[in-house]
Amino acid sequence: MEYRESEIKAGLFIFISLLLLLAFLFVISGAGSWGQKATYRVRFPSVSGVEQGSLVRFAGLQVGRVKNMAIPADDDFCVELLLEVEQNTPIRNNSQAKLTTIGIMGAYYVEISQGTPDSPRLAPGSLIPTKTVSTIAQLSEPGGEALSEFKEMVIRLNLLLSQENRDNFASLLQNLNDITAANAEQTSRVMGNLDRATAQLDETLQLINQILARNDTTLHTSLTHMDQMLVKTVAAVEQINRLTLTVDTTIGQNQEELQRLTENLGQLAENLNHFSQQIKQEPWSLVRKNYVPERKLPE
Repeated sequence: MEYRESEIKAGLFIFISLLLLLAFLFVISGAGSWGQKATYRVRFPSVSGVEQGSLVRFAGLQVGRVKNMAIPADDDFCVELLLEVEQNTPIRNNSQAKLTTIGIMGAYYVEISQGTPDSPRLAPGSLIPTKTVSTIAQLSEPGGEALSEFKEMVIRLNLLLSQENRDNFASLLQNLNDITAANAEQTSRVMGNLDRATAQLDETLQLINQILARNDTTLHTSLTHMDQMLVKTVAAVEQINRLTLTVDTTIGQNQEELQRLTENLGQLAENLNHFSQQIKQEPWSLVRKNYVPERKLPE
């Protein structure tokens, strides 16, 4: 009897263990969510790191998994994921799906944003708008390119600092030292001349400053006189302009009289010319009152 009780207890223990194991596997596989499911579609240019069974989170809360992955027939430049989420997940028309990771080295999953409260719910089976986020691998590409360029720069720097170039540089420095040593005396004379020229230039500048200081009053007076002369000149020009305007106005107003005067002067000049001609021909007319009778021609 005791033997049979031991077997029963062992059988019950094994049976319960199997039930617990099945329940654990059921929960791990995602079938532990007892509610109804809804499917949505998302499309990404690249789904690197995501696979069938990857988690789907809504505002950070796990709501489902990736059910299927395929290349759509109408767009072969992206990959379409079929998401299976809980039916009561409030996915809205302006919600966005993106690929992200848990930490730096964690697994990839699909994250769906909440959207706005005034936006209507998105119908199951619809395509959720996506937001492209650079992955760690994409972010590391510029770093890799920079590292390659840095390596290339190091190689070129090593070539530049090769033994041959260093010897040439040392020879150049030695030649410069020899030239400097050979022309040290001339360089010293040139520097001395430059110093003397600088000193003379300083003296000249000081002398100019002294002259300007001494003649400051005279210059100021001259400038004042020039200003006064300029004011008088401007006033004289204004008077000339006014006089010219007055003359123009007078001429315009007396144009007819001036024309008659011009005609009278012309008539007077003509009469004087006629009188002078008569005097040349008959000068005696100036002293005689009676004219000499004309001689008659003999018959």
